[in-house]
Amino acid sequence: MIHENKKSLCFKGISPLSHQVVRYGVGLDVHKHSIACCVSAQIRSGEIVTVKFHTFRVSPAGLQEFSNFLRKYSPIHCCLMECTGVYHIPVYHHLQKFYQDTLTRVIAMNPLLLHRRLTDLGTKEDKADARGLAFLSLYDQLIRPSYVGNLAFIRLRDSIRAYHRTRIKSTQLINRMKSMLDSENLKYSFDFNKEWVLQLLDYYFTHDITLEGAFQSLIRLKKEQDHSSAVLQKNLRSLEEYRQFRLNPRSRFLLSLRLGEYLYNDILAVSYLQETERWVLEHADLKEAYYKLRQIPAMGSVAALTTLTELGDYYRFTSWKALAKYAGVSPTISQSGEQRSKGHINRYTNPHLRRVFTQMAGILINISRKDNDLARYASLQFHQKRLPYKKALIKIGNKIAKTIYNVLILNVAYDPNFEYTQKRAKKLKLTLKSKKTLIEAQRTRALRRDIQNFLVTNSEYLKSTSRYHLVSGFQRLIRKANYLEDQNEGK
Repeated sequence: MIHENKKSLCFKGISPLSHQVVRYGVGLDVHKHSIACCVSAQIRSGEIVTVKFHTFRVSPAGLQEFSNFLRKYSPIHCCLMECTGVYHIPVYHHLQKFYQDTLTRVIAMNPLLLHRRLTDLGTKEDKADARGLAFLSLYDQLIRPSYVGNLAFIRLRDSIRAYHRTRIKSTQLINRMKSMLDSENLKYSFDFNKEWVLQLLDYYFTHDITLEGAFQSLIRLKKEQDHSSAVLQKNLRSLEEYRQFRLNPRSRFLLSLRLGEYLYNDILAVSYLQETERWVLEHADLKEAYYKLRQIPAMGSVAALTTLTELGDYYRFTSWKALAKYAGVSPTISQSGEQRSKGHINRYTNPHLRRVFTQMAGILINISRKDNDLARYASLQFHQKRLPYKKALIKIGNKIAKTIYNVLILNVAYDPNFEYTQKRAKKLKLTLKSKKTLIEAQRTRALRRDIQNFLVTNSEYLKSTSRYHLVSGFQRLIRKANYLEDQNEGK
């Protein structure tokens, strides 16, 4: 076991202790313009002593000087730094290249994990931080490397994150425009996701006319350009008391600026997304993974691209639970003696993946068709078990993380009904074993005929929604009839 020398014995250059050194460790406290470097050594007695502390500039010349400095110490077991914004990236890649042909490890570690281990630093200063990192670099079991990735991956991830930031900004602009219209007492419902609404508002905000006048003018322009104006004419009838509504000049000016900003952000978002997808499709491995993810229900292009760019090297996850924990869809667990409880989710995980997984979970809960395992699982958690909405989102997100792990890392061909098929096959085997037949009882067959006759006779009165709810109820009725028949035969 390694024992840290509390006196931090320091020797510089050539000293009587240099021949006793087993290995060196380097700790780096990286800032925007400087690197605080501390070299520690483990000597034969097991103690850890401080060898040298020095500060370097983060510049090409400074990194070259840093490399020359490290050549004096060999063998270096590990260079440990914390992930400080983006400032650690050039230093990390420089050291990776410098030590590519040696056994020296270069590790960038999550600051949240790192600070829990540096408990004996005392005063918070660069020298103390670097010394603590240098000592920790020699304790292999306490080090957990963070994934950094190459510069191409970092730029790809920045692109999809910029897309999400742009979308959030667009939503804020929509809310501000709606708030301004409400303050003017214009309560007409505008759907900003429709193109005709954006064209109408653009014309309305830039002309001093009534809302009905904006409709009529835009319809006239559409006809002159031989474009369809049916949607505008249909919605013109729903204006009611807002036909003669006219905005004041100051409000029109501010609204036109915000609408222009919204349209510009929309173009930016599309550009970011297209650039990310183009880069993914140019690489065979990413293209195949992208195609696999798109087969998962509720996994759209944005969710698939976000998952790929945020996971990075997904083969580093040793289990699906590790992936779920990294994505922030796994609750914290506290145990003391016989007591074991689940707490809140760990918020110091990847927020981008957590947002994507919970959005997918919300889609699975709200879709009407339950024709796949994930949708049925979502319905079970929220509609049948009646879990609170947020708790159901986390459980479904956990299931999504497991599915992604199986598809990407275990390379399992995705089958949307695998669990349902396995469950049905098991049920049929049990039924055949207990009843010696798979034929339904006479009363159940009669009930099925009555249901079919009812649906055919009243088909003209049934819409798709009412038919769906009726069929779901009838299926539960048939399952109950089968259960009662089994109970009677058991007696």
